[in-house]
Amino acid sequence: EEEYFTKFACEHIDHHLYAHEQFRKTLKDFRVRYADDSEDRCRLAEAIASFCVSWLLTHILSVDKGYTTCFHKNGKY
Repeated sequence: EEEYFTKFACEHIDHHLYAHEQFRKTLKDFRVRYADDSEDRCRLAEAIASFCVSWLLTHILSVDKGYTTCFHKNGKY
């Protein structure tokens, strides 16, 4: 997806790529927190699930959908 944003010169890619970087950063943070034995893993699992549902609903199903026109115009998906 990120490669295509640049290749197809889709609009607003800087903001979108920043959102992806923040997503990766949050996942890394969850991994570090999971490795910490003092972390309440049940609460952490709830936080991870909540984050993933939010990402799915707000980013993938909303923000990413905005790029379908750009991708279709360039013969992808």
